[in-house]
Amino acid sequence: MSRNAKHMYVSVQLNPAVASASVSIEVYLNEGSSPYYTGTITTDTAGVAKFTIVNAPTGTYLTVVTDVTAVGYTLGGDFPEDIYSK
Repeated sequence: MSRNAKHMYVSVQLNPAVASASVSIEVYLNEGSSPYYTGTITTDTAGVAKFTIVNAPTGTYLTVVTDVTAVGYTLGGDFPEDIYSK
């Protein structure tokens, strides 16, 4: 994750890289019980999904990858979580 004064950026890198995969995330703010942000986006040719959270307030964020799908691939197992303070 990275940030600037107003926005926060979340990147998910698939390894091995899979272009055009669908990646879904949930982002929780300050240990909230419901997501502050949810999103689904398609990976680029390097296998990276880049999410932008506009006007993200200061706090501690937990990002959870909830789903990854791609034609011709079986992507399974546990998805990663990451904590970040802004």
